[in-house]
Amino acid sequence: MKVKVGLLLSLLAIFALIISGISSVATAGPKLSGIDATDQSGTGPLVHYVSERVPVRGESVERGALRHVVQASSLDASPARVQAANPVSNSWQLLGSMPGATVKDISFPTPLIGYAAAELGQVWKTTDGGVHWTRVMNLGFPYYWYGVHALDSNTVAITGFNNQTGEGILRWSTDGGTVWGSDQLLNPHGWTFRVRFADVLHGLAIEGTEPEKAHYTTDGGPTASDWISVTIDPNPQSGWFGSQFSLLPDLKADTSGITYCDSANGGANWNCGPSVDSVFDGATFFVNDQAGWVGGGSISPTIEGWVHRTTDGGATWSGRTITTPWPVREISFLTDQIGWAVGGDLYANVGGMYFTTDGGQTWSPDLETGIEMTSCDTQPLNGGQQVWCVGFTSSPSWSSSVYGFNYGGATTPTAVTTPSATVTAVPTSTAAVSATPVSTDTPVSTATSIATDTATSIPSTPTPLITATPCAIQFTDVPAGSTFYANIHCLACLGIINGYPCGGAGEPCDPTNDPYFRPGNSVSRGQLSKIISNSAGFSDAQPDQLFEDVPLGSTFHDFIGRLASRGYISGYPCGGAGEPCGPANLPYFRPNSNASRGQISKIDSNAANYLDDPVGQQFEDVQIGSTYYTYTYRLVTHSVMSGYPCGGTGEPCGPTNLPYFRPNSNASRGQTSKIVGNTFFPLCSIPTGR
Repeated sequence: MKVKVGLLLSLLAIFALIISGISSVATAGPKLSGIDATDQSGTGPLVHYVSERVPVRGESVERGALRHVVQASSLDASPARVQAANPVSNSWQLLGSMPGATVKDISFPTPLIGYAAAELGQVWKTTDGGVHWTRVMNLGFPYYWYGVHALDSNTVAITGFNNQTGEGILRWSTDGGTVWGSDQLLNPHGWTFRVRFADVLHGLAIEGTEPEKAHYTTDGGPTASDWISVTIDPNPQSGWFGSQFSLLPDLKADTSGITYCDSANGGANWNCGPSVDSVFDGATFFVNDQAGWVGGGSISPTIEGWVHRTTDGGATWSGRTITTPWPVREISFLTDQIGWAVGGDLYANVGGMYFTTDGGQTWSPDLETGIEMTSCDTQPLNGGQQVWCVGFTSSPSWSSSVYGFNYGGATTPTAVTTPSATVTAVPTSTAAVSATPVSTDTPVSTATSIATDTATSIPSTPTPLITATPCAIQFTDVPAGSTFYANIHCLACLGIINGYPCGGAGEPCDPTNDPYFRPGNSVSRGQLSKIISNSAGFSDAQPDQLFEDVPLGSTFHDFIGRLASRGYISGYPCGGAGEPCGPANLPYFRPNSNASRGQISKIDSNAANYLDDPVGQQFEDVQIGSTYYTYTYRLVTHSVMSGYPCGGTGEPCGPTNLPYFRPNSNASRGQTSKIVGNTFFPLCSIPTGR
C-alpha cells in the first residue's frame, strides 16, 4: 500500500522521514493517511506523530501526521488533571476471553447477549453477559471486521474490509449469528471501520481510509444499494478518522481524526474544521447534543493520550483535561458527568481505563489491564448500567479479554479464573437468510400437577452474580426458602412477573396484604411469552396482528409478536375445530392454553440464542432427533433445567439410568420462573428488604 503524499515536502523533511524509518507498504488495498496531513501553523521542526498501525495483524501502515512539537502551553493552564488523592476505583472484573482474536468492536443488545468483531474474519458471541464466548464466524484472511452493531439479539450488522481487494464491506445476520449474508460492497477502494444505528432505519458507517467516506442509510440498509456514500471532508488537508464516532437518536453525528467533522442529518452532509487537539484526535463520543468528548494519542515519538470536552455541542472545546500513559481509543459516558476513557498500546503492553464523575474535567485511574482496550458498550441492568470494555494483546499469544461491572446498580460480576471460549464450526453458506419461523407447536394434552424438578448431575457454568438493592416484593404462597423462591423473587423485583391480589377464594390476606403467586398453577402460552420476551429485553413495537386469537391491544399481543416475529414461536393453522379461518388465514396461538415443558425448552433456548450442537441422549423420554431434543440438550448444557430420576411409576430405568424430562407435561409457574431465571438472570440474588 503506497502512502499518499498530499503536500510537497521539503528535502529536509523527506530526509527526516527517511531517518525515522517511515516507508511505503505495497498492497492492493486503499490508501491510509500516513504523512499527508501536515501542520502548516506554528514554527519549529515537524515530527511524525503516529496514532496506530492498521491492521494490527498482517501488513500494516501507520495512521499519523506531521505536526510541530506540542508545547505545554497548548494544553490547559493546569494540565495535570488526573486525581491523585482517593481515586475512585470501580469493581471491574475479568469476565471472559477470546483466544486467537483481535477484537476491534463489541455490541450488547441485551445484558446477556453480545457480539464482538475481530480481525482475520472473526465474529464472536456471548449469551451469558460476556463470560463465555463462541466464535460464530471464522473466515480468516483477507477479511478484517472492525465494526459490529446488534439492533436486537438476532439482527446484527458487521463492517470491515477485504485486505486483498481493498473493498469496504458489510454483512448481516438475522438469526443471531448462525448464518450470515453475503458481502455488501460499500466502497471498492475504502476500508470501512465501524457501523452504528440511531434506530432501525438510520445507520452510519465511516471509513478509516482516505478520502474518507461516510455511508448512511435511511431504510435500515438491508442491501448495498440502500447505503449512500458521501465524502466527509474533501479538503486536501483531510486525512483519517478515529475508529469511534458518535451517532445520536436525533441523527447528530460527529467524527474526528486529522479534522473534526459533524453532521446534523445522520451523515448526509458534513461540516469540517481542524482537529480539536493540536496533534490529532481519535475517539469521539457525545451523550447528547451538547456534551461531548474527543480523545486521541500517539505511540510514536511519545506514548501518551489525551481527552478534550465540550459542553456546547462542539462549538468550543477545552484543552487537554487529561494526559494518559497510552492513546485513548474509546470514550464511553453514561450521563453528561459519568464516563470512562479507555485505550492502550499493543507494542508497549500498556492499557486500561480512566474514570470521571464531573464530565471529564478531572479523571482518576480505574483499572490497569496491560492490554490495548478498543471498545466499550453498556446496557441497563438492575437499576444501574452494565458496562463492558474489550481489549487485545499479542503476549504471550493473540487473544482478547472482556472486562465488566455494573455501575449504580446491584450486579457484581464474579471473576472467572479461567475464562473459556467455544469454537464452533462456521456455516459454509454465505447466502442471506432471514429468520425462519419454527415448526408448528404440537398440541399439549392436560396433565396432572408436576413435582418439583430434582437436579441431576449437570456441569455448572460460571456466570456473573446478579444482586440488587433490597426489594420488598413478597408473595404469601412463596415464602423465603421455598423451592422457587429465589427465582420468583428475582423476576418479580426486576418487574418481569407479578402475582394476584390477596382476598380471593382460598387466598386470605395476611397482615402485610402480600399478593399470591400460585407457583403450582400451570403457565399459559401467553404468560410464558410475556415472561420470556421481557427477560430477553425485547421491547420493539408490534403494529401487526400475527394470530387470529391475539388481536391488537390484547394482553399478550406485543409479547407474543416479539417472539413470533423473531421466529421463536409459532401457532396452529386455522380451520380446526373452533378455529375458523379469517380473511387473512392467520394461524391461532391459543394464548390461554397451557405450555408444556418441551415447548418452554424450545422457546427459552431460542430466545437465549443457545446454539450448542447436541451430542448424545440426556433423557430417557427425549430421543435423539425428537421434536424437543436439541432444545432440552441446550438447556441442560447451560445448567438451566434438569429432569426426574428414573424408576418412578411409568418411568422405568434404562441401561444407563437416564432421568426423564416429561416434555409433554404442563409446566408450572414456579418451574417456569426457575427456567427463565436461570437462563437470563443466572445466580440472581436480591435481598428481601424486610
